[in-house]
Amino acid sequence: QALVGRAMEALQARETALRELSELLTGREMQVLQLIVGGARARDVAARLAVSEGTLKVHLHHIYQKLNVTGRDGLNAFARAKGLV
Repeated sequence: QALVGRAMEALQARETALRELSELLTGREMQVLQLIVGGARARDVAARLAVSEGTLKVHLHHIYQKLNVTGRDGLNAFARAKGLV
């Protein structure tokens, strides 16, 4: 039962974090965030979203600014702290 309780807490934390992020980020930025923290490379994310790598970098820059993180390492640390990965 303790395991189920922890799993439910983690799920609730993740849902809360996603709700908060959806208020800060655009829909496209949310897509980029989820793909990047899921481990996808920038080139693959750009291809999947049918945008140029330059456009993807602009999205990432906006995400970094809005979340007050520095680079991909900071973004991954933020995602781990919020239970997104």
